[in-house]
Amino acid sequence: MNHSWKILAVIIAALFIVPLAVTDGADGADSKSFTITDGTGREFTFDGPSEKIVALGKGTNLTIAELGCLDKVVAVDTWSMPAKANDERLSGLNAVDVGSIYYADNNDNVLAELDKLVKANTLSYDDAVILTAYPNTLVLRELLEDMGFTHVLVWTEIVDYETIVRFVEAISQVATGSLDTELVEEMRTVQKIIDDGLKGVTEKKKAVYVRYTTDSGEFTIGNTGSIAVSLIESAGGENIGRNESTDQRRWGDTSMMIQLLEENPDAVVFLDVTWANADHTVYDFRTEYLGGDTQRKVVQLKSEWNNYGPDAMDGLMVVTQSMYPDIFGEYVVDEGGSPGDNNTLLYVGAAVAAIAIIAVAYILLMRRS
Repeated sequence: MNHSWKILAVIIAALFIVPLAVTDGADGADSKSFTITDGTGREFTFDGPSEKIVALGKGTNLTIAELGCLDKVVAVDTWSMPAKANDERLSGLNAVDVGSIYYADNNDNVLAELDKLVKANTLSYDDAVILTAYPNTLVLRELLEDMGFTHVLVWTEIVDYETIVRFVEAISQVATGSLDTELVEEMRTVQKIIDDGLKGVTEKKKAVYVRYTTDSGEFTIGNTGSIAVSLIESAGGENIGRNESTDQRRWGDTSMMIQLLEENPDAVVFLDVTWANADHTVYDFRTEYLGGDTQRKVVQLKSEWNNYGPDAMDGLMVVTQSMYPDIFGEYVVDEGGSPGDNNTLLYVGAAVAAIAIIAVAYILLMRRS
């Protein structure tokens, strides 16, 4: 990934954002200690940045890589290993593979591998262990604490962009000792640019997020409580898939999706990565479910946009551009290829300040290169 865009992003952030303050410890302004609240509401106090980190979750490892601290990571889950992750940012990872943390039947292996690292003085009980994504992590935390680990941070659920930013802030503190990193500033800058650009918008653009299930061949409609749906809302859109009669994250089936789209002909469709993973394209979706309609905006999402970590800012900008191309530039999808093969940012309007448009264009182009 080309990171030269960070310089401009930080300059733009300085114009828009008040620097974040790190909470000082008992020693006053010169103290390096800080306290973090994890996703379960537990508070953990650190004397300074963690020297070694166990990071079980791909999004966490991508965040640490973006922070330039991948050398601190000593153990990861299988899906963060370079051979599985399929992401060049993790290509330099040199860590122990403890296996999957999805199922509890691997917990004994996780404990055994970390015990080896402690006995080899590669890891200490006071170093950070970060667990994300799966309910099993709550059980695993209890087991790790019984072993003697004192800083086991858990996030089982992140469902909106702001919470992702706070998650990245927490990982920034663990890895670098500071909240005020370029990465966090970049993420907040993107939201600020979007908020400023939408100030004159009086009518929200409609959109829907749909997820394909390979086993059943059916689609479900995004309702609430997911990152993808929250990106629509953070981007100033109206989620037409919102169903007030249920708290389920997804509802309905393919026929209901088609009916919803027929009732909202201008709504943008955001396809979950499950559609692309089943070897389908945007063109296939148009052909099979839209009767070949080429006028409606249909966007294939990438998995990392709907995940823990800084890539969510790319997803947020893509969702925003897809709904408001006249303000932020149009996101053009290669409808016959895999997601992201030919995605280009086109400058088409100046409804926001020129410096904001230039910043967004530069950030998005560089991150996609």
